[in-house]
Amino acid sequence: MTDSASICRIAAFLVAITIASEPATEEGLHETGKEIKFVCDTRRQLAALRTNLHAAVSAAESELSTGRHLVTKLQLAAAMTTGNDSLKFTTIAAGAAENLNSAISQAEADKNKVQAAAEAIGELIGATDAIADAGSLSIEGKAEAQTSVDGLPGGKFQIRYGSIEERRSRCETTPATEAADADEMHPQGKLRIKLAHLENRAKTSTDTDVAALCGKNSATISDCTSITANDLTYYMITTGSLLTEKITQYTRTADNSDDYKPSSPQPAGKIPSEAYASTRLTKVKGAEIAVQKLTFRAEQLKGAAPLKTTAAKQTILCAINPAAKLSSLGEAENKIQAVITQLYGADGTNIDKEVWQKIDAIPVEKSATLDDTATNIGTLNDLSKLARAISFYLNKKSQQPPITKEQTTVQPSQKKESGEKKEEKKEGDKTDECKATEEKDCDTKKCDWNKEKKECKVKEGAAVISYVMKAPLLLTILIYLNL
Repeated sequence: MTDSASICRIAAFLVAITIASEPATEEGLHETGKEIKFVCDTRRQLAALRTNLHAAVSAAESELSTGRHLVTKLQLAAAMTTGNDSLKFTTIAAGAAENLNSAISQAEADKNKVQAAAEAIGELIGATDAIADAGSLSIEGKAEAQTSVDGLPGGKFQIRYGSIEERRSRCETTPATEAADADEMHPQGKLRIKLAHLENRAKTSTDTDVAALCGKNSATISDCTSITANDLTYYMITTGSLLTEKITQYTRTADNSDDYKPSSPQPAGKIPSEAYASTRLTKVKGAEIAVQKLTFRAEQLKGAAPLKTTAAKQTILCAINPAAKLSSLGEAENKIQAVITQLYGADGTNIDKEVWQKIDAIPVEKSATLDDTATNIGTLNDLSKLARAISFYLNKKSQQPPITKEQTTVQPSQKKESGEKKEEKKEGDKTDECKATEEKDCDTKKCDWNKEKKECKVKEGAAVISYVMKAPLLLTILIYLNL
C-alpha cells in the first residue's frame, strides 16, 4: 500500500543518489581523407575508429561525473537550508538525480556495446597484423641444378617457407603512412570501412612475385627468365609468395537500415573470411549507433528539465500534503505547478537565479570540510568533501529540537485571539502583497489583476506557498532530509 511516507521515501531516495561536446556523428567516428593502399593502412584506420569510440564514452563519463557533482551540491544546499530555499534545492536535486540516473543507465548500456565493438576491432586488428606478416612470407628457393645429377637429393625436395626473421609485426616495423587522399571518403549516404584479406595469387605466367618451378634443356635458367617448355633437364625453384594481400571495402547505409557488407561479395577464398569480418563489423555498427545516444550534458541539470520529473513533483506533493498518496500526483498537478511557478518562475525561468547562483554563494564552515578550510559550495568540487559536508549539516540539523505537539497545538487562551485575527491576517496578507489599485502596480509574480473588478488579488499559487511554507513545511523538509 502506498502512503505519504512511501512517497517521501521514494523522493528522498532519488535525491540521495550520489551516482556518485556533442557526440561524434557516425561518419565522424571514422578516419577519412588518408590513403588506404596497403594492409597496414587498414590497421591504422581500425585503430582510429576504436580510439574515437573510446573517446566518445570518455566524454560521456566526464559529463556524468560533472552531473554527480551538481546533484551532490544540491544535496548539500538542501541540508544546509530550511523553508523555501530547502524546498527549492531538494526539488531540483530529486529531479536532477532522476535525470542523471536515466543518463547513467543509458551510458552503461551504450558502453557495453562500445566495449563489444572495441573487442571486435581488436580482433580485426590482430587479423590485420597476421595478414601483414603472412603476406610477407616467401617460399625457400632452390638454386639451378641438373636434374639427373642434383635433381632430388634423397628422392625428394621439401617445399617450405624461408627463414622467418621478423621480431616485430610488419605494421610496427613499417608503420602505415598518413598521406592525404581526398578520394578516401564515405560514399554518398553510406559508411565505409576497408579491411585487408589474404587470397591465392592468380594463375598467370606474368606474376613475377609468385614462387615458381621452371626448367630448361640447357644451363643458365636465370631466375626462370630463360626457360624451355616441358623440359626439366635443368631446373630451379624461385623464392616468392603464395598469397596476396587484397583490400576490401565494406559499406552500410547511413540510415542504419542494413549491416556492413563487402562491395563485391566473395564468400570463400579469403583469409580471414568475409563472414568473420562481417560478424565483427555488426558489433561496430551497434557501437556507432550507441554513441549517438550519449547525449546527456550536465548543463541540462541546471535547466527546467528536472522540474518535469516524477521525483520533483513527488517532492513538492510531500510538502503540500504529507498525507498524499502516489495516486493523487495527477490530481495535484495544478497545485504542484503553482508551487513550481512560485519557487522558480513560470516554466522555471528563474532557476539560475533562485538555485544555482544561490548555491555558489552558500558558505561552508571549515568544520564541515575534511581539510578544516572554510569555503563555499560553488568552489567545493571534491565529492568526498561534499559528502562530508552533507553529513555534517544533516547531523547538525538532526540535533535541533523537534517541533512538539504542544508547540503545534493552539492553547485555549490563544483560540479567541486566533479567531479574532484570522480574518485580519488574511486581509493583511493581501494588503502586504497585493494592495495595488492600478494594473501597472500589481505585482504579477505574486498577484493576479482582475480587470472586471479592477482588483489586485493574491495568486492561487501564492496562497499555497503561504500555507505550506510555515512550520508544517519546515517539519516535512526536516523529516524528508533525514529519512
